[in-house]
Amino acid sequence: MSSNIWQEIKEELTAKEVVEHFLGPPQKISGSSYFWSSPFRNGDTDPSLSANDTYIKDFGGEFAGDIFEFITQYKNVSKKEALEILKAEFDLDIDIKSKTTNKRRTSKKIKVEPNIPKVNLIEGKKVPLIYNMFDNVSFKIKPTGRANRWN
Repeated sequence: MSSNIWQEIKEELTAKEVVEHFLGPPQKISGSSYFWSSPFRNGDTDPSLSANDTYIKDFGGEFAGDIFEFITQYKNVSKKEALEILKAEFDLDIDIKSKTTNKRRTSKKIKVEPNIPKVNLIEGKKVPLIYNMFDNVSFKIKPTGRANRWN
């Protein structure tokens, strides 16, 4: 899915609006933060779920995230289903299908593996040089298994 649709919905809706829609009016207001009892913990009666314009955090639990993450946790759905729920609940005029893309990336992923031969130090086979990729200083492995720096 295009990241633009996610951003469009975040610009249309605030985190406070979304939480208030699903949990009702806030139990406590402190500055620009609004607080509710957490729906993620059983028996929570203290207002510990906070929402402002962009972010939602449960101070008594492990949840923290944006409106999409809140819906995925609250409704136990995928992120795409959360997008559809928000579109339906808030009557958003956003065409989800035209914004989605199923194109594959044209660039190939290349798996890079170090080209360092394995050496059996006990049998005394040839010891390779190893190059440190950060400072290009070479090291030589001694038969004892320790590396010594040499220039």
